[in-house]
Parts: sequence; C-alpha cells; structure tokens
Amino acid sequence: MMKLLIGGSPCTHWSIAQTKNRETAPEGLGWELFKNYRIALEKFKPDFFLYENNKSMAPAIRAQITRELGVEPIEINSARVSAQNRKRLYWTNMEDFASCPIAMAYCFASQAVHLRSRLKMYEDIFFTEDGSERISLEQLRALVEKEDAT
Repeated sequence: MMKLLIGGSPCTHWSIAQTKNRETAPEGLGWELFKNYRIALEKFKPDFFLYENNKSMAPAIRAQITRELGVEPIEINSARVSAQNRKRLYWTNMEDFASCPIAMAYCFASQAVHLRSRLKMYEDIFFTEDGSERISLEQLRALVEKEDAT
C-alpha cells in the first residue's frame, strides 16, 4: 500500500491580500498551521507528500518551508486547471508532479475550495446585513487582482 499526504494550511495569514497582521516570518498562527502538516508528515511517514500554498507569502516563510520539507517548490498557475489566474507553490517529493493527472486534479479541487472560501471571506466586506453593497465590484476586483499579481 502506498501512502500519500496532501494538504496545505490556510493562506490567509501569509497572503498579500491580508492588509492587517500579515505574517512575514515563520512564526504566528499561519506557521502553527504549517507545523500541523509537518506533524502529520512525521507521524504517518507517507511515501509521497504534497504541500500547497500561495506564491505571495514572504520570502522568509517560503525559505523555511523549503528547508523543512527538503524540496524546492514548484510554481503552477491555477489557470492551467481553473478559470482563476492564481500562482500557487507546491512542495512535493513526487517526480514530474506538474504533468501528473492526480496532481492537476488536486490543483483544480483546491482552487474550487479556495474560491468558495474567498467569496465567504469577502462577503462581510462587500455586503451589509440588509444585502446592500458596501464596496463596488471594481473595488473587490482590485483586492483580488492585488493578491493574484504575486
């Protein structure tokens, strides 16, 4: 039996879309969430692993994840598998990951989940309780494009 560990901690704490309290060092809540992935990796000792997160994380965090997982990240733009133009980083010990159908299926699934969570995250920003608009669609697009630009 082959074991595979696939995951990624929420990118909220590391994303450039986070305008307040963005974490730029390998510490804080975002880092604690990554450490949970490491605990699972050490406990289950899978044959293969895949860890995913956003490209806009701070260089110090990216470098520490790379050191701890022992592999360089692979950048894949979600546009390959979805309608979103979002650059993501994938750390894996799987050879030829970028051309693997299972990997692409995971990329697609993770982007669908992200889109739902992003809409929920922004829901309180652009709608009031009575459903009226707080910010314009252009302002929302600017927030999303800011994150996608990196």
